Amino acid sequence: MHVSRMRVRDALAAAVMSALVVGATGQAHAADRFVSTAGSDAANDCLTSVSPCRTVAHGLAQAASGDTVKVAGGSSLETLTVNTATTLTLSGGWAGDFSTQDLATMPSVLQAGMQLPVVSVQAYGITIALTMDGLVIQGGRNRYDPQSSAFGFGGGVSAQVSVGGSLSLALSRLLLQRNWARLRGGGLAAEAFNAGSSLHLAVTDSTVTRNATVVGGGIEISGDNMATADVVLDRVQFRNNRAREDTGGGIRSGGGGGLDLLLQGPNTHVLVQNSIFERNAASKFAVGGGLRAGSTPCASGSCPLNVVNCAFVDNRAGGGGGVAVAGGAELVNVTATRNWAKAAGADGGGGVLMFRSGIIRNCILWGNRGAPPRDLSVFYESVGLDHADVLDQGASSGGTITDVGGNISADPLFVSPNDIHLIPGSPCIDTGTCMGAPTTDFEGDPRPTGAGCDMGADEFVP
Repeated sequence: MHVSRMRVRDALAAAVMSALVVGATGQAHAADRFVSTAGSDAANDCLTSVSPCRTVAHGLAQAASGDTVKVAGGSSLETLTVNTATTLTLSGGWAGDFSTQDLATMPSVLQAGMQLPVVSVQAYGITIALTMDGLVIQGGRNRYDPQSSAFGFGGGVSAQVSVGGSLSLALSRLLLQRNWARLRGGGLAAEAFNAGSSLHLAVTDSTVTRNATVVGGGIEISGDNMATADVVLDRVQFRNNRAREDTGGGIRSGGGGGLDLLLQGPNTHVLVQNSIFERNAASKFAVGGGLRAGSTPCASGSCPLNVVNCAFVDNRAGGGGGVAVAGGAELVNVTATRNWAKAAGADGGGGVLMFRSGIIRNCILWGNRGAPPRDLSVFYESVGLDHADVLDQGASSGGTITDVGGNISADPLFVSPNDIHLIPGSPCIDTGTCMGAPTTDFEGDPRPTGAGCDMGADEFVP
């Protein structure tokens, strides 16, 4: 999908609208609302497809709780806010007559018309359930502004829940591109705070690319030790996102180039699966070029972070070029190659850097670059290595690597340096363990396909 960037020649000519979505009660039936750039907002409730509204903002303002707002293909300047109790669906990629949906040929592009996120969701002491499907969200710019509730969090989508609120956010088939935030979450920031607050976030079948900020170039998800968070990222592509060093405000973090997770509470769980992290970058002063996570310690089977069937390729950071985890995590059928720990004398782990307890099962950590140990570096606590293929590994500062069994150190024989599929004769074919392994690989091929389960994100199919 190629989406041309909208050029705004005169700010006064940009029709920028803000929607405050009010959830109605007592409506008998959910309704579809229709929006098209060829429509009109004047005296329009958006209920008929032959007479659609013009702006998404107006469509959301007209919608009652339970409604679906359908958006025809086209580009528009929108700044949207959802901040009252409601259940809504925002669906894009529709034909002009709303008879069919095709995201590739009829993309619905929402671009911020001000120095604000494209979409802001604020569940402060209330319950919001928002589904967004089939949209391109681009050009959001969230600057730090004490007068704003977003405070520089989330360039494309900014979502917060606090004061005992509940937020369910389902994002599918989105393209989050070229968004920027002053502090965290270039493409998306989702944050939960305070006792009784809960965040349920699902991002599926989406691409997050060319976003930038200081922490979490693509996506940032965080919560304090009192809130509840349940997060699933499935079939998400993180490419060319940047977490940049920012010395202007005294911040030199720049961590989590693709994805940044901070899971402080005991009631948090994140599953990242079937996803690709490629060419993301963090600053040389930080860790986690592809993914950075902070969580509570764990034992195998009870970790708050699970990374399954994921590929980390050509990401870079000061340490942990592919993955950096401070806390408990399970990495299962992960492939990490050609990632780079670029800071001289740093913690190493061009592929994976782990600071606390965890398990690495059925993984291929091979051919990563930079400060040694290049493929796996462990600090402070024990990490179990179970049926994995690792070239260069090491532990220090009280950390240990426990050989659970079935481990090898041999060239995995990828198709090419840029293609992590296995070729016939790979020592990783049929040599993993099926115990605790997913039943499919990162592309949906059955696992096992042969006599046993393969190591890495790919299951070899003859």
